[in-house]
Amino acid sequence: MKAKTLDDQKSKSLKILEEAALLKEKLSCRAKENKNLQESLKNKNAILDTLPLGTLVTRQGKVIDINKAALEMLGYGAEEMFGRDLLDFVHPSSKAFVRKIHQNRLAGKYAPELYEADFVKKNGEKISCDIRERKFHLNRRVAFLICFSRSEERKMRERNLIQSKKTEAISTMSSGLASTLRPAADLINTNAEQIRRSAAPEWKSFSQELSGIEEGSRQIMDTLHHLEGLCKTTHNHSEFNTVDLKKAIKDAIVLVNQSLREKARERETRVNFKTYLRSVSPVRGIKEEIKGLIARVIMNAVEAMPTGGDLYISTEETGGYAHIYVQDNGDGIPGQIKDRILDPFFTTKEGTNCGLGLSLCSAIAKRHNGSLEIASKEKHGTMVTIKLPLESVTKQKKPSARFLRRKLKNARILIVENDDMIREILSQHLSSKGYRVDRTVTGSEALNRVKRKSFDMVIIGSEVPGIAWYSLAAKIKKVDKGLPIAAVIGPAGIDKARGVKKSAVDLIIGKPIDMDLVEKQLSDLLIFSMAS
Repeated sequence: MKAKTLDDQKSKSLKILEEAALLKEKLSCRAKENKNLQESLKNKNAILDTLPLGTLVTRQGKVIDINKAALEMLGYGAEEMFGRDLLDFVHPSSKAFVRKIHQNRLAGKYAPELYEADFVKKNGEKISCDIRERKFHLNRRVAFLICFSRSEERKMRERNLIQSKKTEAISTMSSGLASTLRPAADLINTNAEQIRRSAAPEWKSFSQELSGIEEGSRQIMDTLHHLEGLCKTTHNHSEFNTVDLKKAIKDAIVLVNQSLREKARERETRVNFKTYLRSVSPVRGIKEEIKGLIARVIMNAVEAMPTGGDLYISTEETGGYAHIYVQDNGDGIPGQIKDRILDPFFTTKEGTNCGLGLSLCSAIAKRHNGSLEIASKEKHGTMVTIKLPLESVTKQKKPSARFLRRKLKNARILIVENDDMIREILSQHLSSKGYRVDRTVTGSEALNRVKRKSFDMVIIGSEVPGIAWYSLAAKIKKVDKGLPIAAVIGPAGIDKARGVKKSAVDLIIGKPIDMDLVEKQLSDLLIFSMAS
């Protein structure tokens, strides 16, 4: 009996041991599955965070996942967004529209996959975004994948493309008009002069009418001159001379004052010229054209101040360019016409003004390898910036494109970034394009490397331990003044970054990073640096 009991106990013990071993094996499998699941989740989050677009996932209208780019664009922490309604982050002006899209998609009705709406950041700032949305099933429940990016860059590219095509069309039209009208204008002018010379004394009663013909001829000739100025897109650089901008500005102000004295009876108000002309290096160009360009911009600003006031004219030198700023305190440019302000023949002024002033100014600046930029706020005045390349830049012999491309492949770039993901993305992408890339995390190590090695560029991230990115940039510039520096900044720091002196940072790269755009910006900066 005892033997049987012992056998039963042994049998039960063996069974328990077998069950324990089986459970242990199952636990081990579950642990491995859990580890794999955690690894998969980590990889998924890593992939999500590398996406250059802001990306979030919603279910039943609630945010259940979000990537780093979206958090930076909206200025929130992850814990502040998880579990909240998506509409909490949509600007009031777009809520009804976004809600309707989601309702239609849930009901199986038509809803656009790509649309534009406004989000609102944590600080209350409204940002316009291009949004792409897809419905999918997550754990057998309907969810939405929403990708978004700021629409300003897209709109800027579209505006630049439109302006480029518009400029080309205008140049063609101007050339045709000038060649067609020139013979007729010359004939009118010649005949008017002959009539004036041979007019008999008894024809004096026609003097006023003849003067009208001559004035009309003069206006036609001026317009033709402007049209021919628009047609010409380049200059023969052998025509260029050294131009002292300070003197050109003073001469332009004298021209404007002469014009104002002639119109003194029409203008009962006074415009006060406030000049702050810092010493800038000379530029290369045609002196009379540059003087005329400055005079037209100043005169345009004067005409924008019908009640008078102060007109500020200042200069500075930065990034290889001379900058001339002309700022008025007039009514500013209404938003609905900002995109047309440089179009030939567009004018808001009454009378005989043909609207060629600013368009001709822009054409002259471009012929001198410069640009004309306009910043305006309605009721708060306008600032026109004329940018012209310095003589020290334009006189240098330009390296061949082949030489620069070959040199770019050997360029050495130092990346200073504490964010592992951003550092790896930049490093791998630039390395794949042939650049030699060094990486570091701390500012002190970056300074040591710059002192020890020769770099062609430094890229600084906004997350450098122990030192602000702009302070590190300034310290690196002290070591090597000519070393190009780019800074990678999140949306929350962009405004501050734009206020940093350009002498410290040469390029601001916004997050989320568009690698194709960044690569072009970096190569352009490197080429400019190598060619300088």
